[in-house]
Amino acid sequence: MYHGWTMSPDLTYIAALTLHLLTQSAVQTQSLDNSCDKNIPSRAMPAVQLFGRAYAVSDIQPTVCGEGEYLDWFTCKPCEDGTFMTQKMAETKKYAFCQKCYQPGMFEIVTEPCTKTRDAKIMCEDGYYRCEVPGKPCQTECRRCDVCGLGINMFKNYEVRECSGDQNTICCHRENMVLVNGECVMKTTVATTTTYTETTSGLSSTTTESGVRSQNSAMGTAAVLHNNSQLHLIGLLFLILFYLFIGIS
Repeated sequence: MYHGWTMSPDLTYIAALTLHLLTQSAVQTQSLDNSCDKNIPSRAMPAVQLFGRAYAVSDIQPTVCGEGEYLDWFTCKPCEDGTFMTQKMAETKKYAFCQKCYQPGMFEIVTEPCTKTRDAKIMCEDGYYRCEVPGKPCQTECRRCDVCGLGINMFKNYEVRECSGDQNTICCHRENMVLVNGECVMKTTVATTTTYTETTSGLSSTTTESGVRSQNSAMGTAAVLHNNSQLHLIGLLFLILFYLFIGIS
């Protein structure tokens, strides 16, 4: 009688485990691609290897490696030079190997080198700024800085914020404008009011000084006229006395 081929319990377990790992790997690959890791500052978390598993199953205790390490059979070994394993990656238990460090591309420069526990930090050359790629969370790229008076800023000739780091140039269409909450607005009148007050004070002081000088001049003229009048009276008195003296004689 033919009994057919039957799978042993060990083979059944291995097949079930393999199917489980394949399913979990596919799910994790999609979810982790959109995850951010503070220790991977310039890109999203790397995709999980299809057959990746960061721990070894045993009858006693699973071997789980930490940041800066990878699993080599049942032994955790430090990441090799040029590779890394972050704390968040290790906690997922889905990364069987350390990942290659980010290599700068066109217009990119390394500002912080890659370590065994952290990916390299990438920024941009002069004339470019770092920004997030639309539709790709955590993924960044270098873009050319805007120039005031050109392109979309054709009618905005005045630069109010310089392009640097992760910020693009901001241009305004009028002089003496400042950036407030991301919008171009005219400068407040505080400085203008202060200048006007100082100018007005100066004019007032000048006017006051001129008035004092004019008053002093008028008083001086009056004093001179008063003295002249007294001299005239004295002269007239002497003249009268002189005629009286002649008449008596």
